[in-house]
Amino acid sequence: SPLLIAAGALLKDNQTGNILAQIKFHSLSNKEIKAVKVDIKAFDVSGAKVDGVEGYQYLDFSAAYNDEFGQKTAVTLPDRVTRSFSVACTSVIFSDNTVWEAEQNAVWEPLPKQQNLENSIGSLARQYQRDTSVQSRFEPLEYSDLWICSCGAVNRRGETQCCSCAVS
Repeated sequence: SPLLIAAGALLKDNQTGNILAQIKFHSLSNKEIKAVKVDIKAFDVSGAKVDGVEGYQYLDFSAAYNDEFGQKTAVTLPDRVTRSFSVACTSVIFSDNTVWEAEQNAVWEPLPKQQNLENSIGSLARQYQRDTSVQSRFEPLEYSDLWICSCGAVNRRGETQCCSCAVS
């Protein structure tokens, strides 16, 4: 996928009673992203599926590599008993009008959690920071076509330096 779902929040508007979903995306694309389509599944307090939103479109923005977007957009969910939700990106539209589409049965799963350096190598954590970067806080991790730097930034496999801290 050319993006990650970085965070999500379920909110309730106390004045209207509406239930809102806010989703933050993180671009992993070298191409500028101008629109994203997602499906939002909604669930009640017992985990039973309720009405969600299919084909919601995030429009009229420009996200370069490593940019975050969507976090200021509140999507109104149709069922007021919604107490949790999940998100799947169905397509990404780039500024050159090319389109990435998710495979029919694509699974959006959480990235594995990185181990804190202090927990994994103990007193050697400070030496590791001296040898790499003062921003190093986690054990580096490879997952699928990604690698997660010791600073916590997500990078595509094949990139030789971290997009955030520039460590190789």
